[in-house]
Amino acid sequence: MAAHIPFVNSKSDCTILRNYYSDSEIVRVSLESVDKIAQHLPQNIPLWMDPAVDAYHHILVTPWPIDITSRAPTDPDAQWPHEPDGKMKDPWKIDLWRRWETQFRVFPGYRVLTHNTYWHTGYEDQLTVFVNQVLDRCLRYRPSWITIPQLPLVDDGSRNRINRLLAEATGVWKAKTNSGIKLILPLIITSANLLTKKPTRDNKVKMAKECYGRARADGIWVVDTTLSDQNRNEKFPTRYSKLIEFHDGLKQALPKLAIKIGGPYWDINLVLWARGIVDFPAISLGTAYTYYISCGRTSPGNIRLAIPPIRRWVVANNDLRGWLDSALRRLSPRDDVYKQLSDVARNFARLRNRAGATNQVARFYKEWFDKIEAAPKEGRPLALYQDVSSAFVLGRQLPRFPETVLPYASERIREAGKVAEQLMLLCL
Repeated sequence: MAAHIPFVNSKSDCTILRNYYSDSEIVRVSLESVDKIAQHLPQNIPLWMDPAVDAYHHILVTPWPIDITSRAPTDPDAQWPHEPDGKMKDPWKIDLWRRWETQFRVFPGYRVLTHNTYWHTGYEDQLTVFVNQVLDRCLRYRPSWITIPQLPLVDDGSRNRINRLLAEATGVWKAKTNSGIKLILPLIITSANLLTKKPTRDNKVKMAKECYGRARADGIWVVDTTLSDQNRNEKFPTRYSKLIEFHDGLKQALPKLAIKIGGPYWDINLVLWARGIVDFPAISLGTAYTYYISCGRTSPGNIRLAIPPIRRWVVANNDLRGWLDSALRRLSPRDDVYKQLSDVARNFARLRNRAGATNQVARFYKEWFDKIEAAPKEGRPLALYQDVSSAFVLGRQLPRFPETVLPYASERIREAGKVAEQLMLLCL
C-alpha cells in the first residue's frame, strides 16, 4: 500500500480516489460528508473518520448579529438583520449557521463548544456526553481511525483548557469502548503566527503532548490552514522551515510509534514525508491542495492545471495557453519535458473544464509521489532533492508566468523554477 492519505469530501473525489489512489493506506472522510459519499467509497480502503468538530472554529470567530450560542433562533429569517432593500445582511453567515446547526444539533450538549462561558467548571458532564455521542456516531461507519474532537489552534492559547477536556473525555471513551480503533490528535493551525517564534512552537508541542496522553492517542495530524500554495510568496521558505521545526519538535516529544500525518498541501507535505518527519502525507483530490475547516463557506475557485516538469500548478486560462507555446519554442522536441508540456498544450481545450483539470492534476500528483516512493526509504530525501533540482534548472530556461496565471504571486515568484528553488534546500 502507498503511504499517502487522500482527503475525500465529494462524489467526484471518490472517482479520483478509485482512478488514481486505490492503493492508499487509508482514506479520510468527514462526518460532515460521509452520508453523501459512503456508497461511492471503495470498499478495500480502510476509513479514517473525522467528527468535524473543527467546524466550531467558524462559530467562535464569526461576529453573529443574533445569539446562536445559547439556543437556536426560533425564526432566524425574521430575527436576522436586513438591508434597506429587504435583503438579508451577510447571507453567508446564516448559511454557515444552518450548516453547523444541521450537522451538530442531533448531539446532546452540542452548544457546549459555542462559547467559552461553557468551558469552565460545571459543564464537564455536557462535554462528556457530546464527545461520546460524536465518537459513537463515527463508529457506525466501522473506521480504522477516528480524529479526536479538538478545536483548531489560535494565537492566544484560549482553547487550551477546552482541548484538554475534550482529549480527556476521548480517553475515557476509548477505555470504555475498547474497540481497538486508533485515535488521531488533530493540530489545525489557523494563524501563521503560531509557528513563527520558537517559544510559541514549543508551547504548542507541550500542549499537544499533554492532549495526546490524555486522549490515549495513537497518532497526530498537523495542517496549517493558512498555507495555500497558490498564494506562494518570498516568505514561503521561512514558513516551511518553521513548519518543519514544529513537526520535528512533535516527533521528539511523542512516542516513537506515534502515527504522524502532515497536510494536505501541494509540496511541503511531500518534503516532510520524504525526510521521514511524517509517516503519511495527506493529499487533496481536487485542485485546491489545502485544508478547509469543516462546515465553512465553499467556493469553486479557479480551475488549475499542473505543469509537470516544473512541479507547479497554475490557473488554466488563455494566458497559460500562450505561455505553453512560448515555453515549447525554447525546448528541443527531442526532450522528454517537451513532450510533457506539449501534451498539456495539445489537450488544453479539454483540460480547461473542471473535471479535466482535476483529473490532470491528480494524475500528475500521483505520478510525482510514486516516483519518490520508488526510492529506498533512506534515499527519498535525495530523490526529492534531485527531482526539484531538475525542475529548477528547467524552470530557468522557461519564460516567466503571466500575472493572470499566478494572480497572487509577485513577479519574482512567477519565475518558472521558483517553487522548485524554494523546496530544494528543504529536502535534505
